Amino acid sequence: RDPDFRQIKQDFQRAVNYAHRKGVTLVAAAGNGDSLGNGIDLATDQRRLFELPAQLENVISVGATAPHAQQPGTFDNLASYSNYGFPGVDVYAPGGDYTEGSVIEDLIIGACSSYSNPACADGRTYSIGTGTSFAAPLVAGEAAVIESDTPGRKAALDACIIRSADKLSRRVPDPIYGFGRIDVLGGIHCRRID
Repeated sequence: RDPDFRQIKQDFQRAVNYAHRKGVTLVAAAGNGDSLGNGIDLATDQRRLFELPAQLENVISVGATAPHAQQPGTFDNLASYSNYGFPGVDVYAPGGDYTEGSVIEDLIIGACSSYSNPACADGRTYSIGTGTSFAAPLVAGEAAVIESDTPGRKAALDACIIRSADKLSRRVPDPIYGFGRIDVLGGIHCRRID
């Protein structure tokens, strides 16, 4: 009855706005592409794909970068699976990548959740993998580091994550890379002078 999911989007947006008003910095993975693992341009996709909650207002949407076979100069490549396109994705962080047939994998080590992997029930396990869900926690971590350095100024926190990102092209925001790859130290400096 609601082919555009308007009601669901509105409900999510209300919840996000409430959290934002309470001073919460919201960070979300931008998504890992289509069923074949190819990233989707969220700005131009004709299927009208909408990633919840990543594409809502007051949410920092995170895409993934990855090196190509650990080659110098390739560490800011768009990960093959990462959704992209501004305004769909705000910033990027390392998310790893895997190319079928490659002998070199660019994987990320992350905490392992017993919710998603029963082998992690001991609470002391790490896993390796790739995805925008591996990139988004790096942005949440940046927010935590900035907040611990200079607590209390919510608006400046979100803005500094965006403004301090390392630009990945001459155009900002870039139609593919948005505001760029996160820069934690730059975020701290931004907040200190804001």
